[in-house]
Amino acid sequence: SPLTVGPMTPLLDSARQANVWSLRKVGLGLLMSVRGEWKPLPFIEDTAVPPQHLADYIPRIEAFCRELGVRMTYYAHASAGCLHIRPLINVKQAAELGKMRAITQYTAELLGEYGGALSGEHGDGRVRSWLNEAFYGPDLYRLFKQVKAAFDPQNLFNPGNIVDAPAQDANLRIGPGYQTISLNTRLHFADGFATEVEMCNGAGVCRKLNSGAMCPSFMATREEEHSTRGRANLLRAALAGWLPHAELTGPRMYAAMELCVSCKTCKAECPSSVDMARLKTEFLSQYYDKHSRPLRDYLFGHIDTLSKLAGGWRAPLANRVLSWDVTKTVLDRGFGISRERTLPRFARRAFTSWSSAASSRTAPPVVLFVDPYNAYSYP
Repeated sequence: SPLTVGPMTPLLDSARQANVWSLRKVGLGLLMSVRGEWKPLPFIEDTAVPPQHLADYIPRIEAFCRELGVRMTYYAHASAGCLHIRPLINVKQAAELGKMRAITQYTAELLGEYGGALSGEHGDGRVRSWLNEAFYGPDLYRLFKQVKAAFDPQNLFNPGNIVDAPAQDANLRIGPGYQTISLNTRLHFADGFATEVEMCNGAGVCRKLNSGAMCPSFMATREEEHSTRGRANLLRAALAGWLPHAELTGPRMYAAMELCVSCKTCKAECPSSVDMARLKTEFLSQYYDKHSRPLRDYLFGHIDTLSKLAGGWRAPLANRVLSWDVTKTVLDRGFGISRERTLPRFARRAFTSWSSAASSRTAPPVVLFVDPYNAYSYP
């Protein structure tokens, strides 16, 4: 077991070190996959103090959050004095936004006391720029504005960042006025369909091209709407009324969702574990409540019965008919099955009849679940 020296735990072997690095890498993903309305938000996560003050700084923030009834999470690199703190806030409630502002202001005061920085590595951005004048003082802030005016006299580049920033809770995509329509879903979503869609936080990991498998449709098209994030944003827009609610089951939504191949890679590789395959399944259920199904759905929905009819003594005839050009044309145009595909051939003897004849009553029982392709084409 590792030696413990005060609050420190030396890890001198490579296996234990690898465990620590693995946990560090998945830390953000674990936080962002938290379900429900209260999310770990990064409005003070980038603050930093000299490392010798960190042990005093963190408990004071903890105590302040505790008084407000706010839970908090943290992770990352304490050695640099930049422990990433993420209080859990529900931005759909006005009172929670008030807590967010109070926590940010209190943290800024502590940073001034300890000689810290609002932004240790990520930059101020829209979430912290509103405090810059109070934090840096009027003289330094005036210089910020002069530099901005000198290089960007028409205020074209990122207006509202660093100087002349709006309030912290301005322009929220989801805020107290945010409402979504309710759906009677076939699948069970513990917190509702809309909350499941809102697991997407816009990080855009689904747009990566050089590693992993997410998202295959985006990798092929390079179009935003065919990424996991693009589909989530379309669903969110229809649920929230930014698009007409009818668009939730409209042809345009179907076009975006249809190209999802339901590989579930997003559930594994997205930091928030967005399960677009499950969302697509529910979408299709809602969509076909209002639209007729294509013929191919009936073909594949009854593939077991059709395969049973085509197998056995009828197999040679069925295989011959499927090889005809006219059959391939009908399947291509009527059912969306490319004529370039090699269709499975039907066997003269189904697996079920073969296995019944081959089984021994003295052998241990074995249960096999056989799909139609193995049963009637590849016994």
